[in-house]
Amino acid sequence: MAEIISAREWIRREKQTKTNRVSNGRLLDIVLDYVPASLGRQDYQMLVLAGIERLDFEDWEAMMQRHAIRTDESREPDAATHELQRIAKNASEPELIRMLFEMALLRSAGSDEELGPNDPLISTARRIAASTALQIKGNALVTNSLVR
Repeated sequence: MAEIISAREWIRREKQTKTNRVSNGRLLDIVLDYVPASLGRQDYQMLVLAGIERLDFEDWEAMMQRHAIRTDESREPDAATHELQRIAKNASEPELIRMLFEMALLRSAGSDEELGPNDPLISTARRIAASTALQIKGNALVTNSLVR
């Protein structure tokens, strides 16, 4: 049975959902800025291309949006995927590493819910904060009192 909620509660939930999504997206961007490099470029490229093939629909849409790839119906069905693969094939090693982290953490970044302490995005942010001058405050990484 569906839960009946007031208009005020619905608005509050929608606002919280939007706040969570924005906060989670910002956290992903910061985590991606501090991704370490240790494998070779070809390894990263292979992992990214394999990951692209395994994206589910929601994550695929998020990747298309994050990389500004058009997905309208006037294009052939695989054109957007081919464009993302082209980006990966031309990417530098640091860009490939960033894409791997991006694909791994997209689900958390797109979540409508507040992320829990064991969420992969929160765990990665915590690890980055421990090795940099950044600190975690809620679902944000901060430095010198500036939220990033």
